Amino acid sequence: MTPPPPTGRLTPRLPVRRVLVFVAGLLCVQAAWVLVVPPFRGLDEHDHAYKAAAVAGGDWGWDHERAPGGWGAFMDVPEDMVEAARPICEKLPYTDSDNCVGRPSDRSGFVSVATSASHYNPAYYAVVGTAAAPFEGVAALYAMRAAASIICAILLGLATLALRRWARSSWVMAGWLLVLIPMATYTCSVAAPNGLELAAALLVWTSLLGIAARGPEPGLVMLAVTGAVPLVLVRGMGPVWLVLIVSTVAILLRGEVWSRVLRSRSVWAGALVVAAATVAAAWWTSSAGATEIDSEIVFEDSPWPRVPRQWMLWFFQALAAFPARNEPAHPAVYTIGFLTWLCFVVLAVALARWRERIALGFVLAAGSAVPIAMTVAVYAQLGLVWQGRYAYPFVAGFFLICGFAIQRAGWPHARQARWPVWSATGVVIATSLIGQIGVLTAELRDSPLAGTGAWVEPGIPHVVALHVVAGVLLASGLIPRGRDLGDAEYPSGRGMAGRQLARPLRVGR
Repeated sequence: MTPPPPTGRLTPRLPVRRVLVFVAGLLCVQAAWVLVVPPFRGLDEHDHAYKAAAVAGGDWGWDHERAPGGWGAFMDVPEDMVEAARPICEKLPYTDSDNCVGRPSDRSGFVSVATSASHYNPAYYAVVGTAAAPFEGVAALYAMRAAASIICAILLGLATLALRRWARSSWVMAGWLLVLIPMATYTCSVAAPNGLELAAALLVWTSLLGIAARGPEPGLVMLAVTGAVPLVLVRGMGPVWLVLIVSTVAILLRGEVWSRVLRSRSVWAGALVVAAATVAAAWWTSSAGATEIDSEIVFEDSPWPRVPRQWMLWFFQALAAFPARNEPAHPAVYTIGFLTWLCFVVLAVALARWRERIALGFVLAAGSAVPIAMTVAVYAQLGLVWQGRYAYPFVAGFFLICGFAIQRAGWPHARQARWPVWSATGVVIATSLIGQIGVLTAELRDSPLAGTGAWVEPGIPHVVALHVVAGVLLASGLIPRGRDLGDAEYPSGRGMAGRQLARPLRVGR
C-alpha cells in the first residue's frame, strides 16, 4: 500500500488532548522529585540557583572575579538565597566559605558569592530566575524547580507530538517511555540547565526521526528547530550533541528522502536559524572563557588505566545516580532498568536492517568516544569529572532508533498491541518510585534540612500516590488506538495493513 503524500501540516494522529494527558503524567513524576529532593540538594543546584538569582538581578555579564580556591567566580546573589543554601552547601566536599557564605556586596540585600555557573550562558537562568524573583530563600528555589520542570515538560510534550506524527507502532511508544528513566526525570526536575538540554535533544531526536520516516514536513522541521536552538544555547556540549544527532539520523535516510531534504526550503531556513543560534552560543562561550580551566589541583598520573571502569560507571550513572553522581540508587533500579533495556535492544537489533544497525553502532561508539576524549583532555586539571548523564542527550536516541527499527521491520501485530506501552510504563514508574523512596529515606535521616521546615518533606504514601496517577496518565496518553494510528507509513513505501500483517517475521532484512 502506498502511503498518502505528506500534507505539510502537523496533524498528529493522536489527539492533542492525549499528548496533554501524557504531559500531566510526566509532571506528576517531576512533582514527586521536586518534593523528595531537599532544596539545593540537586547536583550543583546551589551553583545554578545562585546564577539564576544573579541574572534575574541584572547580572548578565561574564567578567567576574575568580574565587581564590578556583571554584567559580563571584556574583551578587540575594542574601536570603545564600543563607538558605548554606546548610547544604557546607556539607559538600568541594566547597568553601566563598561558595557558601560569600563576602559583602556593594548592593543592599545581596552577597557576593562564588558559583561555578558564573560563565554559563544566561538565557536559561534568566527564565528560571525571573520566575523565582517574587520569592525569597527556599521558596525561590522551589519556584526555580517548578519553572524548570514546566519548561522540560513542554519540550517533552512537543517531542511526543513529533513522535505521534510518524509513530505507527506501540514499540516506538515503548522506546520513548524507556528513554524517561529515573535519571532523566530527575534531571528535568531540578534547577539546572541539564534538564533543558536533555528535553531539547529529545525533541530534536523525535523530529528528525520523523523526517527520516516521512520526509521533511514543515511541521517536523519547525519542531526540530524548536529543540535545536535551546540545545546549542544552554550548555557547551549542546552543539556537539546536535552534530552527532544529525549525523546519526543521516545514516537512516534513504536516497529519495535525502533528495527531498536537500530541496526543502523549510530545512534550509531552519538550518540558518540553528546556525545563528550556534554562532551566538560560540560567541558567548569564547567571550566568557567557558572552556578555560582554572584549577590549582594537578593530577599527574595517567587517566587511561581508569577509563574502562569509568566507561562502565557511566552506564549506571545514566540510568540512576541521585542526588549526586556518587550516590547509587537501590540495586533493584539497575536490575529492572538494565534487563528491560537489554530485552528491548535485542529485539530491535534482531529486526533491524543494515541502516538501523549502523546507526545504533554509531550512537554506541560516539557516545563512548566523546566522554573518553573529554575525560582524557581535562584529567590533569579536573580529574574524573565526566558523568553518565552528560552524554544522555545523545545516547538516549539509541532507544528511539530501536523503536524506529522495530516499526520499519513491520513486525506483525506490533501496531495496536497495548502491552509494550503498559510494560514500559511499569518499568518507568517502578524504577522512579524505588529510586525516590531511597532518596527520601536517606535524606530524612541525613539532611541538615530535615525537620527544619525549610524542606517540604513528603510522606512515602504521597510519593506512591503521585506515581500511581502518573502511571495511568503516561500509559493513557501513549497507548495506541486504531483510529489514532491509521495505516502505517514507512520509507519503504509499504504499510502494515492488509497482507503484510500476515507475512512471517523476517529477521535482519
